[in-house]
Amino acid sequence: MSAGEAAAEKRDAGRQLQPIPSEDRSVQWVWTLRMLAYHDATQAFKRYGERDAHSHREVAIAAGSASEYLHTAVIIAVDPMLLADPRHPQSLLMLSRHNRDLAVRHADLRSIAMTRKIALVHEMFPDLPGREAATKLAARRNAAVHAGILDTEDPAQLLQWLITVGDALEPLIANPSAIIFWPDQYEGTIQSLRDDAATAAEKLREARLEAARDSFRILTLGLSAEAIPPFVAALEGAGRSRRTEPADDRTCPACRNLGWVSCERATTFPTVQGGDVGDLAIVGVPIRFNCGVCGLELDTDELLEFNNLRTVMTLDEEPDWSLLSPDDYPDWDSGTDIDLDV
Repeated sequence: MSAGEAAAEKRDAGRQLQPIPSEDRSVQWVWTLRMLAYHDATQAFKRYGERDAHSHREVAIAAGSASEYLHTAVIIAVDPMLLADPRHPQSLLMLSRHNRDLAVRHADLRSIAMTRKIALVHEMFPDLPGREAATKLAARRNAAVHAGILDTEDPAQLLQWLITVGDALEPLIANPSAIIFWPDQYEGTIQSLRDDAATAAEKLREARLEAARDSFRILTLGLSAEAIPPFVAALEGAGRSRRTEPADDRTCPACRNLGWVSCERATTFPTVQGGDVGDLAIVGVPIRFNCGVCGLELDTDELLEFNNLRTVMTLDEEPDWSLLSPDDYPDWDSGTDIDLDV
């Protein structure tokens, strides 16, 4: 059995679990925790697909928080008092049946640590997978929050741990509205993270595309069909004003609006019919793609995966022969290409 088949089997087993029946007083709390986990999981996938100095740290924090919310929801569903620090009588009373309405004084509540939550959930459900993933995720989150320390591992690993935890715990949490836990706008990202055969570059590229699509969706939320085209045109125009030449308009693979490729100049001898070498030409080789509408950014290696982005553009520029060295072209007879009018 492959690793992918094993993971699918575990997910199927998890779906057979029945949600824990909660007391009436704790139903809303459990539902709130599930929605908080969904929110932070969505944020983790979004930040993974974005490229900036803080995205790795924020992925660790959001993924770790989503995991903790799920563990807490399972504990509250079983018995809220299990969440209380056993060394703190006021918290035990606050979460016990003595407090019939479960009115919680947040400043006075002392709860168990995340490591204890993980242990408690797996003591209650010994066959539940994901304990190791949850433990590793909690350690990375704590390091990021309390010390600003980041591990050198690929952020995709953090999300794979989160998926393992979510697949295991989410079926135990009541879902009266039948809302799917994993955000559907990142379905491709989640599937690539589950796919053992997918490379790190493929996982990241899929995440970037879906994060950009989600940004475009949020940007146009509430706009009428008539209002979207001029809004998009304004964003496209603003993007063009920021680009550095040489550059060329290209269709964005995420939102299908116009972005641009930034190019670097290169000199080439194009081959003409018969195999002879044609005139010297200056071309623009794409090295980066940007979309001013959805915010997608792709570097050289990433844009090579898209046919419309990697196409070289011909620049209407006169070549500077002085920049060429015969050493770069050993078969070139420089005397045959001298422009006698210069």
